[in-house]
Amino acid sequence: MLSQNFIDEVKAAVDIVKLAQRHTELKKVGDGIWQGQCPHPHHNDGTPSFTVWEKSQSWACMGCHSGKKNSKHKNYGSDCFAFLQWMEGIGWKQAILKLAKEVGIEPEQDQHAEVYDHKRRLAISYHRNMPPQVYQYLQSRGLDRHDLDDWSIGFDGLRITFPLFDRYRKVLGFSKRKFIETDESAPKYKNSSNSNVFNKSCYLYGTHLVTDDCDEIRITEGAMDVIVPKKYGVQNIVATLGTSFTEHHVALIKNMNKIPVFCMDGDPAGLKSIKKSVDMLAEAGVYSKVLLLPDGKDMTDIANEYKELTEDYIQDHAITYAQLMIQEVITQYDSKVNEIKLRLFPTVKQVLQSIKNGDERKVMQDYVYEKMGLKL
Repeated sequence: MLSQNFIDEVKAAVDIVKLAQRHTELKKVGDGIWQGQCPHPHHNDGTPSFTVWEKSQSWACMGCHSGKKNSKHKNYGSDCFAFLQWMEGIGWKQAILKLAKEVGIEPEQDQHAEVYDHKRRLAISYHRNMPPQVYQYLQSRGLDRHDLDDWSIGFDGLRITFPLFDRYRKVLGFSKRKFIETDESAPKYKNSSNSNVFNKSCYLYGTHLVTDDCDEIRITEGAMDVIVPKKYGVQNIVATLGTSFTEHHVALIKNMNKIPVFCMDGDPAGLKSIKKSVDMLAEAGVYSKVLLLPDGKDMTDIANEYKELTEDYIQDHAITYAQLMIQEVITQYDSKVNEIKLRLFPTVKQVLQSIKNGDERKVMQDYVYEKMGLKL
């Protein structure tokens, strides 16, 4: 894990202008502003669309929109690390370490190495000591031995254990599901306490498998809701593990530059939670989509039902949050209108029946149908 101090030190030592000039010819066009043709091989740039701002040490291509803030196009960001990722197709950590080597800054020693090693050994021990009845239960939930190995799922004597990996697959802690009943008041799931290496308020389970192949980040609730859909090919699915959505989660998702898709319950509590999360993201300039799950089902159930078509299910059923809110308003409107129709139906029926002229009654029946949707 790279500390923020190390990252900041490397960034401060890199000149974005000189870095960009390795790949394209730049001309100074203003106070600390440089322009040139886009250096990316996938952009056939016939005009100087690429701009570098020396003062902010940032860049953007106005043609292909990479590096541009609030762009709907996939990009890595606008700093020196993002530029190297964009140009060379390498990971974020790779870019930092490569630039650190170029500017002569040695990577710091990981002060938490012993903690990581201890938790890794725990995960191995839990994984090796899984009783047959636990394995049978996990099989009933759609997992096989390969899945258990991939996610290092284990058992600690009372609970099923799910190691919490960081983006480099280091074990930060565990999420544990109660399997043997000892205390009915104990919560079904229990996550590791906050520590020097783990913070529940800024953790998303499954981030070590997030890639740039998908422009969305699907957010669900539990570890199984990540593991089973991922087994059937769902991309970029992560879980909050039952914790409240925080500003740290917002920053994490914003940094990914992906569209959040909340795949959660549509009951009142679920909608309230989704609304809060969506509002927090919107304030940060990130706009979300929502997939409301059918009553009584979670993403594990959906994946076990649709299997390899789960990705299609998400894409077909996810809607923008604005559309969800409009649908809620329309539902309320329809409910009120139907209530009014039901209340007025006897009066309308009585009036129509009182009309003696058959032609006039027919005209009024058509009029009532046109205005109120009542057919009498």
